[in-house]
This record gives sequence, C-alpha cells and structure tokens, in this order.
Amino acid sequence: MRQLRLSLVLLAGLVTCGCMKPPTSGPISHGADAKRGVMNVSGVLRSPGTSASPRATAGEWVVDLPKDMYGKINAIAVDVSDRMDQAKALEGKQVKATIKMPTQADAEAGANAAKLVSLEAK
Repeated sequence: MRQLRLSLVLLAGLVTCGCMKPPTSGPISHGADAKRGVMNVSGVLRSPGTSASPRATAGEWVVDLPKDMYGKINAIAVDVSDRMDQAKALEGKQVKATIKMPTQADAEAGANAAKLVSLEAK
C-alpha cells in the first residue's frame, strides 16, 4: 500500500512537471529570431570596465543580464562599433539589444563580442 502511494505521488509529480511550458520571456529570446540568426537580449548596457559581472570581457561593451537563480550577474559582450553614439547615449540604461548569433567562423577568427544589429531603450 505504501509503495502504491509513493508511486502515485511520483507519477503525479512527473505528469505535472512534464506538462509545464518552458518560459517564453526572459533576458534572452528564443524561437523565430534564433532561426534568422539573431538573438534579442535585455539588460543594462555597460561601457568597458563598468560591468557588475566579474566575467565580463575587459575593454568590451557588455549587456548585463538580470541576476540568475544563484544571484550572479552574467554579461554578454557586444560590438557597438557601428552604433557608438547610440551606445554612449544609452550607457547604464535598460536596453533591448538584437545581436547576430556568433558562428564557428567568428570563433575561429577570435571574435570576443557579438555583432550588434539594433539597440533600443527598454
């Protein structure tokens, strides 16, 4: 009897967890944009050396993402060379950045930052 109850509880837990939808919103987008080779990132735009993340690349502009479940801030390095004036105006503010997803060729070329496609205040 005890084993039957335990089995039913485990089965109910698996059904409940298995039926949950993955989160559709967050700091990084998925879905249709990823198929086009771009990714939307939301966070605080930081100039080189001002990121709250210890893992941020020195000398690169970054988008600080919201804290993760462990309380750590992650950062994504972005190449703002084509939008420098806009980046300076939005430095330290919440932004939505669309970046080009890095390819194998980018990694082999030694690119540290993702190419910025668009940048807007959030």
